[in-house]
Amino acid sequence: MVAPRPITEILTEVLRSVPAANPPLQERVAWLRRKTILLEEIAHHGGPEAAPALDRAANARAEAARIHRVSFPKP
Repeated sequence: MVAPRPITEILTEVLRSVPAANPPLQERVAWLRRKTILLEEIAHHGGPEAAPALDRAANARAEAARIHRVSFPKP
């Protein structure tokens, strides 16, 4: 079984592949990447903010997955 790729790696790949002619999508992917990194750091440190941060990180991952599917459709 192959380990899943880190979401930040996928978002970096998607960001590089988004055409320069689509600045709104580039901005959205860049924002999702920053948000995911921050939320994972918050969750890593624990405390009362950890559970909500994990939920929000999961939502950001789901949106990133949708963008990834649109950016890299299966043939």
